[in-house]
Amino acid sequence: QDGTKIVSGSADKTIRIWDTKTGTLINTLAGHGDHVYCVTISQDGTKIVSGSADKTIRIWDTKTGGLINTLEGHGGRVYSLAISLDGTKIVSGSGDKTVRIWDMKTGSLINTLEGHGDYVRGVAMSKDGKKIVSGSLDNSLKVWDAETGRLIWTTNPRLYCKGVRIDGVTGLSDINRLLLVQRGAVDGSLQGDTGG
Repeated sequence: QDGTKIVSGSADKTIRIWDTKTGTLINTLAGHGDHVYCVTISQDGTKIVSGSADKTIRIWDTKTGGLINTLEGHGGRVYSLAISLDGTKIVSGSGDKTVRIWDMKTGSLINTLEGHGDYVRGVAMSKDGKKIVSGSLDNSLKVWDAETGRLIWTTNPRLYCKGVRIDGVTGLSDINRLLLVQRGAVDGSLQGDTGG
């Protein structure tokens, strides 16, 4: 995280560490059995975490390139990863439609968050470690309580209806109405609640 290295994942099943100043290859980490879709590095720069189409998450020692741990449990490709700021937790998103929280030190599964209707392609954790945000191909974003796994908030994927026209809509909040207008699903002249 000091800006001296870039970490990349590839379809050749490897993770590579590069020197940002010279562009030279520092190390190649091998072990995944399929495409590496995502990589991230801990805030202190000591660990690299990678996710793959082989459905595993691997934790690597940045300095030596050695494999520290392999996390298994996802039923689909691992598309996205995040590490908590304090380096104690890993969050992963997968083609199995779940978000999972893992213990960095032990590699054990802490929680599985379910609710998306399609692949989870992006995850992030708040700086204080209390919230997780996930984005999915179901066209929704979800905010979760990182401690309990409770869903706090979600966008409504049904609002993403490009090319669809809706008539006789009532009972919309201002933000939902604006989203529908922006997507051309209703006329811009649609008024507020009519009590229906």
